[in-house]
Amino acid sequence: MRVRGRVNPPALAREQSTPHVVMVHGLGMATDYLEPTMRALGERVAVSALDLPGLGGSRRRAAGESRSLDPALRAPLGMTDSASGAVIPSERSAQPVIPSERSESRNLHPVIPSERSESRNLHLVIPSERSESRNPHRRAASLEQLAWALTEWLRVRGIASPVLVGQSYGCQVVVEAVTRAPAIASAIVLNAPTMLAERRSVVGQLLLVARDTPREPLSLLPHVVGDYLRAGPVRILATLRDALRDRIEEKLPAAPVPVSIVTGERDPVSPPAWCERLARLAGSRSGTPARFVLVPGAAHALPFTHPEALAAEILAAVHSLAAVRART
Repeated sequence: MRVRGRVNPPALAREQSTPHVVMVHGLGMATDYLEPTMRALGERVAVSALDLPGLGGSRRRAAGESRSLDPALRAPLGMTDSASGAVIPSERSAQPVIPSERSESRNLHPVIPSERSESRNLHLVIPSERSESRNPHRRAASLEQLAWALTEWLRVRGIASPVLVGQSYGCQVVVEAVTRAPAIASAIVLNAPTMLAERRSVVGQLLLVARDTPREPLSLLPHVVGDYLRAGPVRILATLRDALRDRIEEKLPAAPVPVSIVTGERDPVSPPAWCERLARLAGSRSGTPARFVLVPGAAHALPFTHPEALAAEILAAVHSLAAVRART
């Protein structure tokens, strides 16, 4: 299973003194959806994003298929499959992770200049427990598996304690990863966290998405349609059902790092009242209060439609951490 990364030049440079931001997209999407926010962040921080295994971007045959607004932001960094194929581990058992420095040219096609890019293959092979897993690419990765993939991707890339940014379902992946491994992040920024407690059903979520659709720009349509078709309806529905079983509101009170929650004023999928509730819960046990930010005029696709607003909150989290470190 291929995991592609999208990075900016400071992330490629691997300067340890530069704050690092890692972004995680939502259900069925890909990192091209996050690219406007990456561009808004510029080179003030190192920015990396990964295409979650099995979803839109990770299932492209080559980087050249991406509809990148800025090709310099796409690089095949992180975990990829080889010709033999590989899958991320199950929740119960995992074989050791074996990184390989050898680039698989059949799978990796850098768009950025070769002298500024690098690649590493990470093969993750798990013994399967179910008969249908003989074709692992048909299976939907669980939330726990995706959180594991994020954690391992950070380890392989050598990214220590970044600011993790989740969008929509990506928030659930980020929170699950931090819950399991608190040291992987220095802060988290959650944009439009799902799943709304009052609508925890497939039909309920689909109705919310239907309400959101006319509130988004037409320019978003090619990204959504293309990425959802690549992921496939079976995988999308299976991932959605798994996500509906998660209770992000039960994990956030124990959040071990500072939390910022950002949502759009017109977002029906992750409405302001729901996000305010999560903000009140976040860090309540650890004594680290959360920051809640409402973006006027924005709906659910805030990273695409209001990238400057989200970038500003990400930078605020970075600067807040720097101020705390300067005082200690």
